Amino acid sequence: MKEAVKYTEYALAQTDLDNAVALYLKKYENPNSYNNKLKPIIHLYRFLGLPLQVRLKKVNHDNLIIAPSYEQVVAGFRQIKDNIDIARFYLLCSTTLLRPQFIVTLAWSNIDLENKVINVRVDKKTKHYRSQIIHKALIPYLTPSTATTTQIFTHCYDYYQKKIRHSTGLNPSQLRDFAYNAMLKAGMNSLLVEWLMGHSIGMAVHYLADNIKEEYVKSIPFCNIRFWANNTMVS
Repeated sequence: MKEAVKYTEYALAQTDLDNAVALYLKKYENPNSYNNKLKPIIHLYRFLGLPLQVRLKKVNHDNLIIAPSYEQVVAGFRQIKDNIDIARFYLLCSTTLLRPQFIVTLAWSNIDLENKVINVRVDKKTKHYRSQIIHKALIPYLTPSTATTTQIFTHCYDYYQKKIRHSTGLNPSQLRDFAYNAMLKAGMNSLLVEWLMGHSIGMAVHYLADNIKEEYVKSIPFCNIRFWANNTMVS
């Protein structure tokens, strides 16, 4: 929202509000990203009592998004697997649905190795969590026995992005897209996958949020056995 306001203020100095909105949204081709950026603008127009000609884009949840192949992701991992810090970030991007920019903020307290989930609080008032699977390839990289800080990562997002792009030719967002496709192929509930991606799914979020930890833990054996077990990234 702050980004939208800042960009709109700048654009308004050059043109009118409608054109400023159009210029801002032009940057986002992906329907989910486009819709997420448009929603606060819709609320702004409603508050101002102004008509808005722009509409939300239709999202087809049956279609997989364009992402690197399994072979590309594995080949990339082999290039950086000897650097524990980079490999840990790479695996978190390619086996969870957390946003890469958020991954660098994770603390060791978010990691639940006993239940093999990463607990991420999404609502401080209700204490709802959006738990993520810990893939078996990640477990050796998430053992905090030698940790000297509360945070898992000690560098900023740009540091990891540049390292991974330079070594593998991939970027962290592409790795997350790979995880998205992999989980759908594993047979996970598509609505659950969308919610774990952070996408808006309307009223369905209420019943998913109430049982998200239980539902996601149920999917761990299915996901590991049916897809990941035969395609481990660790050679």
